[in-house]
Formats: sequence, C-alpha cells, structure tokens
Amino acid sequence: MFLLASWLAFGNILSQQRSVVAADKCWRDTACTGPADAAFPGEWDQYNYAPVSRTVSPVSYYSPTGGAPASFPGEVVLEGSNTQLIFDFGQEVGGIVTVTYSATGSGNLGLAFTEAKNWTGEASDSSNGSFNPDGALFAAITPTAESNYTMPDAKLRGGFRYLTLFTQTSSAIQVKVEDIVVELAIQPSWSNLRAYQGYFSCSDPLLTKIWYSGAYTLQTNAVPPYTGRHFPILGSGWSNELDLSAGTTGGTVYVDGSKRDRTVWPGDLAIAVPSILVSTGDWEGVANTLQILYNEQTSAGELPFAGPGMTTYGSDTYHLITLIASFDYFFWTNDQGWLETTYPKYQRAMNFITGKIDSTGLLSVTGTNDWGRVFQGGHNTAANMLMYKVLTSASQLATWAGDSASSTTWSQQASTLKTAVNQLNYDAAAG
Repeated sequence: MFLLASWLAFGNILSQQRSVVAADKCWRDTACTGPADAAFPGEWDQYNYAPVSRTVSPVSYYSPTGGAPASFPGEVVLEGSNTQLIFDFGQEVGGIVTVTYSATGSGNLGLAFTEAKNWTGEASDSSNGSFNPDGALFAAITPTAESNYTMPDAKLRGGFRYLTLFTQTSSAIQVKVEDIVVELAIQPSWSNLRAYQGYFSCSDPLLTKIWYSGAYTLQTNAVPPYTGRHFPILGSGWSNELDLSAGTTGGTVYVDGSKRDRTVWPGDLAIAVPSILVSTGDWEGVANTLQILYNEQTSAGELPFAGPGMTTYGSDTYHLITLIASFDYFFWTNDQGWLETTYPKYQRAMNFITGKIDSTGLLSVTGTNDWGRVFQGGHNTAANMLMYKVLTSASQLATWAGDSASSTTWSQQASTLKTAVNQLNYDAAAG
C-alpha cells in the first residue's frame, strides 16, 4: 500500500522555531535558517541522496585506458604529460573543488567536469548556454611536498558527477593526488542537507528512489544568490558569479538547473514549487524566489519571463505560472506576513493579465515568449487553461486576503472563460 505523507509535514514546519545560527555548516557566510532535523525520520531515509556533510569526496577513480575502478582515497599518481584519471563522486554534486597534491617537475594540472561518464575527458560538458564544451581549469604545478589548488569562486561548477584530472607539460612531471574535496553549494541555508520536512515511502523501492531523486534534484537547484550563470552567454569557459537576489536578503534562490541554466525561470515553478513544498519543505527558499520575481515586476504589473541577469518580459504564460506558484506557496504555508506584503503586487499582476481577456471571455495572448511553443498566441487553449487555474485560485486567495470584490470578479471571469473554452476552442469533429 502506498503511503504518501509529505503534506502532513507542514503543520510541523510552521510550528518550528527556526533560529539563525552561525553559518559554519552552511554555505560560506549564509545564515543557517533551515531545519536542524528531518520531520519524519524513518527507514525511507536510506533512499535520501542528500550527503551527510557539506564537503564530499570521490568514492572511486579509474583510468580512461581501461581497468577496474579503484577506491578513493588511495595511491593516485599522474605521471608524464597528457595522462588522465577520472574521479567518480557516485552521484550529482556541485560547488567548489579543492585538490591537494604533491609534485615533482613542472607543468599544468587540468580539471574538467561532466555529469555523464561517456563525456569525460579534457573538456567539461556544456554549461554556459552556448552548447559548446566548456573547456577546463588549470592549476600551475611546481615541485612541492604538499600544495593545493582551489578553483575560483566564479568557476563554481553547479552540477557534475565526474572530475577528470590531467597533466600538461613539456618535461617530466609526477603529481600525487592526496585529496579531492567539493564544498557543496546546494541548499545554502541548511546545515543538515538531509533534514527533509516531507517524506515518501511505499512498497516499491524503485518508486521510492525516484521520489527521492526528484527531491535531491530540487536541492541541487537551490543555489546561493550570487552564483547565477553569467549573461550575456559566454562563447567559451563558464562563470557563475551573477547576482540573482534583486534586492532580496534570503540565502536561497531556485534556478532552472544547477549546471547549465542558473537563472530564475518562472515556467519551472509550476512543477518545482509544489514539489519542494511536499519534499524538502524549503518554504523560505520558495518565498525568496517568488519575491525576486515580484521585485522585478513592471509598473504595469507584468512579471518577468526570466529573472535577474536576463530580466526579460513578454510572456503571458510565465506570468500566469508565477501567479499559480504564489497561490501554491500560500496554500501550503499559510504565511500571513507574506500574503500581506505581496498581495498588492499580486493584484497588479492580476489586473495586468485579466486586462487581456477580450469580449469572447478568453485570454488573448499577446506576450508570446514561452518554451517549446514558439508560435503560440491569441486564444491559445493551453494558456487559457493556465488562466482558468489562475482565476479560480486567485478568487480563493483574494478571500483569504479579505478582498471580497476581487474574489467575486475573478470567480465570475473563471466561469465565463470555462464556458467560452468549451464553446469556442473545442473541435467536435476532431473529438
């Protein structure tokens, strides 16, 4: 029998006192405001992919020329020019890498990152948005009994499983790898990365693993605000130094993807927000991400198609999805303070989009930016489904905000739109 108890966690979440403590176990100078412990510990924790520590190391390494993987740490030596060893962390990680080594001879030690085993080599997989390989980082090597190389903060690698180390030299060189550590940049305001506030358990272990892999994916997309992908897009290399905060002060921003698209894209929130709220329970990160989008709202009430860095507009569908995510956040958290401060901006956003409902009762899409629907517009049925969801949820949210007039108006518009869609957009011949 399936047992899904994620939603039960939130009464517990909201009753917890979240004190701000020293950020020694969180990301850098980020205040630790996340939960200290899992809300529902149990046998299902064995499926949780989140590491027990913010610093992780590879579990094994191997040579691309063949042979069985060896455990790490161990006796690891790169000798001569153009030699490679591939280090496997066992799962997706992301952050800042430090390599500790000893060396004889001089040359360069290269670092290249990939998510998939079949792309390992001396060039990192594509993350900068150009769809070209990112290349590698290089540490200058000179004879030393012990030294270390830490990648620059701007070169933070958001998502990888495999690290390829390789040598480049015109003379003899030997590099002994003593240690490799990644300082994880995920879920920056949590000292305990495994402190999930929801859980999933069922009779099928594979399904349980799938649920937890999804939850961990959401964690990898929870990033420090000042680690967004550089924009405009770079032609080579990568840089993750963009400030995504838009004037907010929270420690976490949810982006499209930890490796390639470290940008706030509202379209992702339709799935990400309810998934976060029933799994990790990081409602603070969700609230901060929504606040970023509202801080970027235009004077006309329009919400962005893409968040800080890109900061573009012209998408009615992404505007609608931000409004749906706003309802989801309040529905799950009952955050009255958030509703009080955000509702005026929410109203302006509603006025902006309902102003595009024409005499047919349907939304007529004029902001056509979208993903995968490049020719959409007008009385687009998919957009009108979003509009219907927004109108019904907005009516409820207005009631909770004490705005009975808007609640009635939006409810009536939803009813009219429902009738219009069935009359005007349904093709009886096609079924």
